[in-house]
Amino acid sequence: MAECLLIDRDVTERKRVREQLAGLGLTIVERDEADQGLVYCNDNGPDVVLMALQGSNLQTADFIRRMRKSRQGKRPVVIAYGPQSYASRIGQTILDGAAEFFLLPVDCDTICFKLRQTGVL
Repeated sequence: MAECLLIDRDVTERKRVREQLAGLGLTIVERDEADQGLVYCNDNGPDVVLMALQGSNLQTADFIRRMRKSRQGKRPVVIAYGPQSYASRIGQTILDGAAEFFLLPVDCDTICFKLRQTGVL
């Protein structure tokens, strides 16, 4: 069973994304700050990280850069997400090292597609 680390400071949005992940057979671990997520990645090595772009104490690019320098290296896959107003940041987020990006609101089919596209499912 694949492990997913979900990082989002917004409890309501984190709950919505978690509900979409629930039926996919993933073990889901939650953190509300990116620095906590980085520690978790270094200690546990999840298969995928779903990370909100907004409201984190560590920018997505910094998170990915630090994670890639850790002993986990190229793992895990990082999929970023944000609201419609963040659509202009998709390209930069991918260039920063995220494997994929989706806009909120999101449904289970979209998340499932992104996880399959990145080889997690």
